[in-house]
Amino acid sequence: MSERTLKPLKDYRLCSATQTKYIPILDSDPVLAARALTKKDIEKSYKLLKKSFEEISVNEAYHEPIVNTILFSQKNFLWFSSMLKEFERILGSEECEIPFEKCPDNTSGSLVVYPPYSVYPNKGKYRLCNVKTLSKELHPINNHRIKYIIENFDMSEFINDCYPAWYLLKDTTVFEQYSEKTNTRVRVDFKGGEFSYFIAGASDNWQKIEPVPIEMDHVIAALIFRSYID
Repeated sequence: MSERTLKPLKDYRLCSATQTKYIPILDSDPVLAARALTKKDIEKSYKLLKKSFEEISVNEAYHEPIVNTILFSQKNFLWFSSMLKEFERILGSEECEIPFEKCPDNTSGSLVVYPPYSVYPNKGKYRLCNVKTLSKELHPINNHRIKYIIENFDMSEFINDCYPAWYLLKDTTVFEQYSEKTNTRVRVDFKGGEFSYFIAGASDNWQKIEPVPIEMDHVIAALIFRSYID
């Protein structure tokens, strides 16, 4: 039995750009995920999440991508409920009622979310697609983190004027891709403050590429930290 997945991004046909809004998911823990956002994103995400739960309570889905994500499973529903409560604590907002009676019965699996996506108009509708500069093979949370890092936020933009622990690319894979033409896969890791480069065939038998000119590190860093463009 194959694992359940969210509705494919390419299948969305939305009438307004407002409907495409989503929340950057920066951690598997909902409290840490909420606190890792910038102050501005905390406010925007709080409003979106509060509105989404209000829609769920009356069986509506105007903000379809985020509502579909919340209703995907019991795990997702409770995760986003915890995130909303953390937003309320951070902002000192009045507690809003969560429609727990709408919580799905499906209890299997882990948190399932969309990766960062681009939005574009097409034939009077708004369509969604994967961000080409991010790897489809990485977990969506890693891609959300990489996109956040590329935004190059100032420390003062985060709560407590402090970067999240992962913000400086601490021990993560920043790129991985397969080439059909050469039947090879390449991967770039960032660990211990250094880039490492790997190559493999169709299997996962990764071999580290050495030596690599130091100039290559500058090229990769420039690609990762350049201004993000949808």
